[in-house]
Amino acid sequence: MGEKVDSKIFNGIKNLCGVIIFLIAIAMFYEVINRYFFGISYGQIAENSQILFIWVVFLIMGSLTKEDGHINVSMIGEMLVKKGHIQLKRVLDIIGYTSEIIFALTFIYCGVMNVAKNISTGAKSFLPFVPPNWTYHLALPVGSILLVYIAAKKLFKRIVRVRGEKEIQ
Repeated sequence: MGEKVDSKIFNGIKNLCGVIIFLIAIAMFYEVINRYFFGISYGQIAENSQILFIWVVFLIMGSLTKEDGHINVSMIGEMLVKKGHIQLKRVLDIIGYTSEIIFALTFIYCGVMNVAKNISTGAKSFLPFVPPNWTYHLALPVGSILLVYIAAKKLFKRIVRVRGEKEIQ
């Protein structure tokens, strides 16, 4: 995909995640007010908020990787750059992105297996208006596919740079 299409997709995902977090906050505020002032509690609000939060976490992984906003240990890379070992830093990046792809591929496999298991067993919540359990597990492969896509693009760019060619935009 082109960079413009990527930007639109991942900006859309970030905006969607922002809206979901806002809705979770409103729902949880409603739940707290009902519980402490009126003695009424809706378990569905907590469960649905949990499902939505899981989806936010896994959907945003690719966007954070795209913007280098994910948690990482940058001390070694910064040390290498300061000492002039830029090529070594790029090799370290290649190792990191390769590990990220392997990690995400494992997540995809495990997520698909969990979805299949939950669908076949019919696992679901005892509360009404809560989606079946496989919806929790579906977030894992979907978010990981986005992560593999972005990590593979970044890996390719780093490999091209290590070989000394002009970086592809």
